[in-house]
Amino acid sequence: MKAGPAAGLELVGREDEERTLADARRRAAQGHGAFALVSGDAGIGKTRLVATLNDSFASGRALCATALGREFGCTPYGPIYEVLGAIGAGVPATGARDRAEHLSKLHESLAQTCARRFVAIVLEDIHWADDGTLKFLAHVLPSVASMRLLIVATYRTDEVDTESPLAAHVARYVRDPACIRIGLGPLTAPEIRRLIAAAQSPNARLARVVLDDIAQRSEGNPFFAQELLRSALERHDRAGATGDLPMNIAALVGERLALLTPASRRLLTFASVIGRRFDAAFLAELAGASPDDVVDALRAARDARLIDDRRDGGYAFRHALTREAVYSRMLVEETRPLHARILRALEQHERASVHDLSYHAWAAGALAECLRYGERAGDDADALHAYADAARAYERALSGAQSHEARGRLLAKAAGSVSRDGDSPRAAELFEAAASAMELAGDRVRALDHYQAMSAQARVGGDNDRAMLILERARGLIGERDEPFVHARLSIALAVLYLDRGHAQRANDLLETSAALADSVVFQNARGYAAAVAGDLETIRDVATVSAAFGAERAPAARFNFAFSLGAIGQDTEALELFETMLPELRERRLSSLEVLACANYAMILARRGRPEEARTVVERGLAIPEPATTGPVALASAALIVARLLGDEALVARAVTPAVVEAAFSSRINSTLGRFAGPYARWLALQGRREEAAAMLRRAVAGLAGPFAATDTLLAAMELGDSATQRRAGGFLAQLDALAHLEIYAATALYVRALQAAGECPSGVSDLAAGAARAYTTLGWATYEAQCLELAGETREAAALWKRMGATGELQRMHRSAGPGSPLSAREREIAALIADGTPNRVLAERFAINQRTVEKHLTSIYAKLGLRNRSELAAFVAREAAR
Repeated sequence: MKAGPAAGLELVGREDEERTLADARRRAAQGHGAFALVSGDAGIGKTRLVATLNDSFASGRALCATALGREFGCTPYGPIYEVLGAIGAGVPATGARDRAEHLSKLHESLAQTCARRFVAIVLEDIHWADDGTLKFLAHVLPSVASMRLLIVATYRTDEVDTESPLAAHVARYVRDPACIRIGLGPLTAPEIRRLIAAAQSPNARLARVVLDDIAQRSEGNPFFAQELLRSALERHDRAGATGDLPMNIAALVGERLALLTPASRRLLTFASVIGRRFDAAFLAELAGASPDDVVDALRAARDARLIDDRRDGGYAFRHALTREAVYSRMLVEETRPLHARILRALEQHERASVHDLSYHAWAAGALAECLRYGERAGDDADALHAYADAARAYERALSGAQSHEARGRLLAKAAGSVSRDGDSPRAAELFEAAASAMELAGDRVRALDHYQAMSAQARVGGDNDRAMLILERARGLIGERDEPFVHARLSIALAVLYLDRGHAQRANDLLETSAALADSVVFQNARGYAAAVAGDLETIRDVATVSAAFGAERAPAARFNFAFSLGAIGQDTEALELFETMLPELRERRLSSLEVLACANYAMILARRGRPEEARTVVERGLAIPEPATTGPVALASAALIVARLLGDEALVARAVTPAVVEAAFSSRINSTLGRFAGPYARWLALQGRREEAAAMLRRAVAGLAGPFAATDTLLAAMELGDSATQRRAGGFLAQLDALAHLEIYAATALYVRALQAAGECPSGVSDLAAGAARAYTTLGWATYEAQCLELAGETREAAALWKRMGATGELQRMHRSAGPGSPLSAREREIAALIADGTPNRVLAERFAINQRTVEKHLTSIYAKLGLRNRSELAAFVAREAAR
């Protein structure tokens, strides 16, 4: 690992941060890895702090590597490829089918190296890093804690605002327990004086008034303080006096540039356009200067403290601020010709990066090259699944597009990349612009393709109404007889949107007009969806049979749709078998989006069948998979809420249920999405004592439901926790439940709803109805619902015994809390529980109560059994929650 140019200066005022990194290094070497985020304004000392860490590796056996973010022309995953190559991990061959697979391959390469040696990686200036690099860090972070790996990443806070791509990534990084945040603020006045004193030469002491001026002007910024000190010393050496010092870095750089000859200044200006790091030979080629003249100019710039030699033979500006100050002195009219010269020079190099070519073509305003290289850069990034980088390249290329067709093509490519990156609203905007461009180009069929894609993104983004309007508009642009296949495709897509709302009849009417595509995958998928909403098991099975003939590539999606449909209508035994056999294949084929959804649905079935620990394992598997779309995370959150309620696992909810996920579930207007999420979420809120929020959420949810398809949890929660209006609306679904009563799931739910109605209207009839619902759920194998119905029927002992067999400790604790004065713990047991929660050992308890330790252990055994707990830690957490209530 190479130290930065500031490595020889004393580190002042960063003792705590230095110890934090040293401790992280020691723990990482022992297999407890960490990801340290070092942040601060430009010049605040990030590089110097990291250099100290670098020095500590000099005599060790760790594999070390460092990489810097580039201001522009960033290659996707460039810093990651650089450090993997430096530690001998190698970069996997391209060809991954999606981003998750590509990230997994990079992760595996790094993990294999960490298994052999301790690895330390430094990534500087990630505020300039490409999106692929930032995504990789997010991907690898959950497993860092169990690896012999230390990652240190630095970034400038003054370069990161709410609109910056890095901001969202940082918010995600810091949620992981392996992330260590180190924020560097300005040094104090005494620390700045210590820094100045340490940097002064014994033979050249400045007057106190000058040193005070430096300390004041630097405003706690060590880089500026050091540069001001050098400037003052140089003035002292030249004239024996300092005069007025520069007010900022730009002024200081301007002074030093003034020391150079015009020719040297010209060469350094060229260098600033190339970037912070540059090569002397390329600079000579670009400027049309002789190698000797370039060397002389660079020597003068080095002596003026503007650049440094690099150990790899190249050169770099002393600091990013130095390069920025040189570049900012020029007008756009001056920089464009320089970028054009760089572009021409790069075009002569076979190995020139297309991303550099794209940037310099754009900066030069070279329209034809901007289009050509920008599109190539976008294609390259998209092929590497660096979708945000691809979209930026395509949008930059747009400035060179001179025809409607070219604009439409680029906009569609950008929309595709953005959609794969999970930004559905932005993707919809881009597809709309692409469609408009293609209409102007006279290509109506491609315009309609883009409108359909736009509708799909609106649906994914939760705007079902807009998605419908887009498709209705698109169908109006084309007649069924003119383009039967296009018209059928649009009709099928519209049918799916109606099914999202639970409107099976309107969807079937549209499917009847889509005969031109009756043998297609999309038609069969929609037909299967309609059958699931209508509770038509025979058609669901027929669709599965037909879909099996579509080939191996389509098979995983078809099997998932079949399993999902079976699970949604309560055919659990068959659905479980399908998910169990499907998950290994999805993992092997790296079909991450399907794997996330399969995990979510599998976990829901396991949970309702009374297997919460297994369900939690499956949810954890799903949470470890990067998923850009909202559909998977919402489904996982639904499963996590059910599991967390059964097990009392608050940490699982904190990880899975974010504000964005909650809003996505409610804005989706998809009956199954909302129906499976809102009920479990409302129950969780109620458990946290937030019953008013739960009631308000259920009011909103029930108003958005069109039918009982996949909405059992929400209908039941609305009857239990909703206000009277919400209960009436939920009870209004009984007619639909009765119409679907040929399926056990709906028959059982209808009984349960009636039992809950009776609880508010005619308590004497509750017991029989609830007992009947319990028997129906027993037949279904839904143990959790059976236990709930037993409680409602007043059979609390039987319910508690069932919860205990499941290992549903959270539900047992809820029952004990609701028991009030009839709490299962005796007064002595409650006292012992409180002391145990405070960490009191058994020996002390025995002395306090004048009993032997064996009796204490018997009390503990009884407490654990009554509360459904397993150990002291769970008891402490339980007592803490009770105290908070």
